[in-house]
Amino acid sequence: LLRRAYECIKPGGMIYVHDFLLAPLNENYLWRYERGRELGWRNGNFAVNDTRGRLLFIAHHHPKEEVEEVVAPYQVVSLQFHESRSMNGNACSLFEFLGIKRALTMVPIGQDF
Repeated sequence: LLRRAYECIKPGGMIYVHDFLLAPLNENYLWRYERGRELGWRNGNFAVNDTRGRLLFIAHHHPKEEVEEVVAPYQVVSLQFHESRSMNGNACSLFEFLGIKRALTMVPIGQDF
């Protein structure tokens, strides 16, 4: 989704992302991350079920390396980290990012970047 958003933003355009961070020491999420790994899902993915145990969606919490990937193609206007509560009232960590897509620069053929 973020790759597609990048493709759609014109140079000089802005992006805003507010999303969850991986919290490997948070006991509310640790077992969920482990279950996701057992199912072969990528790091930070886990199932969110309703009160009857039916799957609502697959959630993802971003490891620090992914946040760096999200931010990399942009000029950072703001990058903040904060604590909050999930929809179920669990303590969680989030990041909030505002960036500007860098203008493309032409590099003469044969010249290194």
